[in-house]
Amino acid sequence: MNTTISQDYYVAPWMIKECVKIFKDEMKNFQNIKEHLINVLDFDDSPDLTEVRPKDRTNVSIYVVFLYDHMYAATEEIQKKFSKTRNYVQTMPGVNTLKCIAIGPNSIVPLHLDDMNREPYDLNNWYSVFTGVTVPSEDTNLIGIKIDNDIYSHAEEKSIIFDTQIPHCAWNNTDQWWISLRFSTSKENFQNVNIIK
Repeated sequence: MNTTISQDYYVAPWMIKECVKIFKDEMKNFQNIKEHLINVLDFDDSPDLTEVRPKDRTNVSIYVVFLYDHMYAATEEIQKKFSKTRNYVQTMPGVNTLKCIAIGPNSIVPLHLDDMNREPYDLNNWYSVFTGVTVPSEDTNLIGIKIDNDIYSHAEEKSIIFDTQIPHCAWNNTDQWWISLRFSTSKENFQNVNIIK
């Protein structure tokens, strides 16, 4: 597999960087975002690649807020509170989904695929762009993503761009929340940046 993402890729494409800025500004004024975080384990009961269901684990704490999806409507309060973020993401060519991913303190996200009903490396026609919003550490012993056989650090405004049908896992060994935005965007948008193919 070609895994040529640059560890120095800290500045996301400018539209993604601007979207993160808008989201951060709106998040400051939205004190009850935790009420809208949906526990992934509440709606995803698929086994991970170790054949252990995440629901059977005690070390998984991952939550998501659906901010924008071209097929599904966000809740009325999310639409209202994050209206600037939602309006901006709709101007981003090729972006069809935006989620806030929150990985809890001292938590592990087990090895998995975006669609567990498909085979590993049965690639999508889009990339996931994980961009850091609040990242407690750049030390991969504390916070990291393993994609295929390679480990990557994360940082605020750093984007990791990859096809989520490549097996991947993550960990947050800090006492703070790790918050990212996940953009789903067509692959042709990223022909000239470092990606994990």
